[in-house]
Amino acid sequence: YVITPLILWLQKDNVSNQREHIVHLLANEQSRLGKLSGNEPKIDEGAVHVVFSKSLDNYIKWCNYLPLRPVWNNIESLTKEKKLLYVCLYYLIWGEAANVRFLPEGLCYIFHHLARELEVIMQKQTAEPAGSCISNDGVSFLDQVIYPLYEIVAAEAGNNDNGRAAHSAWRNYDDFNEFFWSEKCFQLGWPWKLSNPFFSKPSRKEQGLISRNHHYGKTSFVEHRTFLHLYHSFHRLWMFLLLMFQGLTIIAFNNGSFDTNTVLELLSLGPTYIIMEFIESVLDILMMYGAYSTSRGSAITRVIWRFCWFTASSLVICYLYIKALQDGVQSAPFKIYVVVISAYAGFQIIISLLMSVPCCRGFTNACYSWSFVRLAKWMHQEHNYVGRGLHERPLDYIKYVAFWLVIFAAKFSFTYFLQESIVYLF
Repeated sequence: YVITPLILWLQKDNVSNQREHIVHLLANEQSRLGKLSGNEPKIDEGAVHVVFSKSLDNYIKWCNYLPLRPVWNNIESLTKEKKLLYVCLYYLIWGEAANVRFLPEGLCYIFHHLARELEVIMQKQTAEPAGSCISNDGVSFLDQVIYPLYEIVAAEAGNNDNGRAAHSAWRNYDDFNEFFWSEKCFQLGWPWKLSNPFFSKPSRKEQGLISRNHHYGKTSFVEHRTFLHLYHSFHRLWMFLLLMFQGLTIIAFNNGSFDTNTVLELLSLGPTYIIMEFIESVLDILMMYGAYSTSRGSAITRVIWRFCWFTASSLVICYLYIKALQDGVQSAPFKIYVVVISAYAGFQIIISLLMSVPCCRGFTNACYSWSFVRLAKWMHQEHNYVGRGLHERPLDYIKYVAFWLVIFAAKFSFTYFLQESIVYLF
């Protein structure tokens, strides 16, 4: 706390506040470990390590996600003093950050570069100001590091027409923060390259509305107000209900018998499912409009790949089913159709189990280095920084599944026996 403020030129009140903050954090952890004897150091290394791990947990996860090597080569080789230095630096940055605190991965970016600067400066004979904090007017971390980010965030927030501007027309905290979820954020350089489009302020139209041809747009998500969200947001529920309705209707109108004709009609569930998936892929493309220029390449590739896949699958499966209807169950098209549908359904069931069931999900996470597993998870769902590790416990998952099984069993029993079967009789 003596060297760091001289290097970064921090505010004195911030330094005092964060000193007290860290002292309390260390005291709390030390109290959990128990009292030290008089001959032992003032702070147990275990307490320092716990505070270090908790404080820099998001930075470590951020480095693993990009992937990026942290400022230290090996965490096991870090001394107690070095860990305290990094903790102090992180909290001093946080205390000075003002509203930039709402960009946690942005703070990780700042910490990563300042820690490297600090390493170089500490190896010199005399302390000198960090190059990223120097300007013609002096040395100030707040002016040179925090203010450029704060200024562009404030410009976007002040130009949203009091919340009435379209969501796709201005950037919020999430958009700024998501920019730091990819290696593209290192285009901002260090010190900041203020000429980068990321720092370009929005231009105003009349009545404070935003011009659409400016700077960086939305990062990866644009809200479009449309009734199509009724299907897009709940497409799995719509598909499940429609497929069950179609299947129960076919069984009811065949008097509950499972002869060859009934089975052939039930196989029409395949084209229905794949066409609804195709509609979902089209809506994915439409709903992403406005974020293509700034979205990650993997996200755009996934949307286009799903569209091409379901387009081709719809054409092939519908063609095979129509040929099977025309040529009968003994024909080659029918046998090919059954094989294709069985293989596709089996693959979807396996992927769903691996991605949904807690014990299977742990296995896929352990095998994430395998190319096939990464491809399957990428096709199933885009891999984002936030929320990637949020999973329910196995017991909660079993309760959830059991609850919905009871609900759907009652619902579809009522639908089949008291609605569709009666309609068929009349």
